[in-house]
Amino acid sequence: MLISTQLQVSALEHKIDTMKQNIEVQKIENSQTQQLLNIEEDEEYVERIARDKLGLCYPDEKILIDRSGS
Repeated sequence: MLISTQLQVSALEHKIDTMKQNIEVQKIENSQTQQLLNIEEDEEYVERIARDKLGLCYPDEKILIDRSGS
């Protein structure tokens, strides 16, 4: 009976260690995600998205498009 209980305790300790490792990995992923969210607030990032994805520009800006295909 004692050996069985010790084996169960050992298995549960191993499970706890694995869960602690998973928590640390998740914390790192959360930190990386938060950094990406912070980048979105960066003015240069927003401007680049507005230009590249939405085709926007400043009111007094002239956009030249090279249609020569080169």
